[in-house]
Amino acid sequence: MAAGKVRAWGVSNETTYGVMRFCEAARRMGRDDLKPAAVQNAYSLLCRTMERELAEVLHMEGIGMMAYSPLAMGLLGGGYSLREGAWEAAEDMRLIKYRGRYAEAESRYGPKPNVASAIDAYVRLAGEHGVTPIEMALRFVLSNSLVRTAVVGASNMEQLRALVGYAARGGLDEAVLRQIDDVHRRFPNPCP
Repeated sequence: MAAGKVRAWGVSNETTYGVMRFCEAARRMGRDDLKPAAVQNAYSLLCRTMERELAEVLHMEGIGMMAYSPLAMGLLGGGYSLREGAWEAAEDMRLIKYRGRYAEAESRYGPKPNVASAIDAYVRLAGEHGVTPIEMALRFVLSNSLVRTAVVGASNMEQLRALVGYAARGGLDEAVLRQIDDVHRRFPNPCP
């Protein structure tokens, strides 16, 4: 950083403890500018673990959140169904396409009944508000003031345009966020 070759740096899949250790190390060196600028962790309607402890550290240290998998590998799009203990979907859906090759995703987003129930509740809620489940999921993530960006995956330009359009609409209104919190209380973090 002193040589001007690195402007900022961040960490991914880091714990609250780990982020604090990085911040403490920067302070010991008298270099607050050496703290991580961002933390890239999973954050979605199905994985809100960041809100428990990490959010406080990010806020107090002025570190931004880069939320990856805001659509939960596509589960929040409503295109998956749980049948006989396995996800079923079109062959081009990520969890089907990469089955057996992406252990973290299969572990986090595995076919558990509480995951399917939470997804169904969020899909219904999106319909009640006249938005797609994907729009609601992305705008939920962007509603969090700690989130600086959402890391999304698009398979084609049509999907990318839709995601950019949803993001441009900004966060959700407070009434929708309260209803999302109601669903979260019924199905807390089914994909931690």
